[in-house]
Order: sequence, then structure tokens, then C-alpha cells
Amino acid sequence: MFYDPIILMDRNSLIAAYSIDTQEHHDFFIVTISRLFYYCGSSVQTYFLYFLHDIIHVKDDPEAAVSALAVVSQISGALICYPVGQLSDQYFGGRRSIFVYISCLGLASITFSMIWAKTMNHMMILCFLLGAANGSYLTMETSLAIDTLPKKMNDGPSGGNAQLLGIWGIASFLGSALGPMIGGPLLYLFGNSEIDSEQDYSIEGYALVLSLSALYFLLSAVALQWVRVAS
Repeated sequence: MFYDPIILMDRNSLIAAYSIDTQEHHDFFIVTISRLFYYCGSSVQTYFLYFLHDIIHVKDDPEAAVSALAVVSQISGALICYPVGQLSDQYFGGRRSIFVYISCLGLASITFSMIWAKTMNHMMILCFLLGAANGSYLTMETSLAIDTLPKKMNDGPSGGNAQLLGIWGIASFLGSALGPMIGGPLLYLFGNSEIDSEQDYSIEGYALVLSLSALYFLLSAVALQWVRVAS
């Protein structure tokens, strides 16, 4: 089902299927870049298990602690989605960017503040706030992507809404892969700890990774400055 449509394409059609015309679909391309940076930033959660073990000193069952943080984060994200959408539609005339800017600023500041977290209570509060910022971002970013899709359908291999949303989805996978690929070596190089045999990495390494994540979130917001239409 998936093999035949691809194998029947020639090389030019295959390339077109995985590319965006940055002139014709400029705004959608910018939103896709913003999404890429967001997922690079959110991939810092890969290291939460080790952070809890090394810095928060959750030694007995860090996996359960990470699960609890995930539940708290998801609940707060779910609670914020609908109110943010209502605000955008009813009181801001359908504008999305302002909410993305606020969300990215929140994501960056909350992630950066984790450097000073010392207890599970601190992490619970921060992850609750992080989940709310995540929920707000994902709601508005998805709406912004839909708003910037072309209104006229294109029957070719490039430029149709389904094809563009496919590339938009690829940005999330690519960001989730690039984040750990960059952050992992940095954590190893700058956080390799020889102080405690029970501690894998030092706070210096985690501070670098968390700071880099915060930078990604800020870049996600900055990218939207190049969106041309009112958003």
C-alpha cells in the first residue's frame, strides 16, 4: 500500500514530495522551522530520568518518578488547550503568534530554571508549568500551520495540503532526533562526573543541555518573525 506509490515515482517527483516551495508556501515553511526548533528543545526530556537520579537524588525508582512528572505535565497541558484556543478565536481575532511567543518564553524560562531544582516538589511544580506551556504551544502552532496552508489545492506531488502536513510532521521526528544527537555528546563531554560513583553526570553537563534546550525554544519563537501574513 505504501511501497507502490513511491516506487512508481521518478526521481524528480520523489524529491518534490519531500520538499516545500519556500516562495509559494513561505509562511508554512517558517512554521515548520519553528516546529523543528520546538522539538529539538522538548527532546531534553530524554534526560529527565538521569537528571532525577543524579541531581534530584531519586535513587530508588527514578522511572516511577519520571512517569509521575509525565502525568502531571500531560494533565496541565490538556487543561490549558481549550482555554487558549478560545482566547485566540474569540478575543484575539484568530491571532496565534502572540500565544506561541508567550509559550516559547515560558518553555525556555521553565526549562532553564530546572538547573536550580533540588527536590521532587520543585520538579513537580516546574513540570506542571512546562506541561501548560507545551499545551499552549502545540494548540497554537497547529492552528497556525492550518492557517498558513494554501487555500487552493494542488494535484501535483508537491504543494498539496496532505504533502505539506507530511513534511510538517517530519519536522517533529527530525527535531526529536537532532536534540539528543547534539545534547547527548555535550552531556557526556561536559558532565562526566568522577565525584560520586553513584552519579553519572554532573550539574554542569545538565546545565549546558537545559540551557541549549531553552535556546531552541527561543529560536522557535524567533523564527515566526518571518511569517508574512497576520497571525
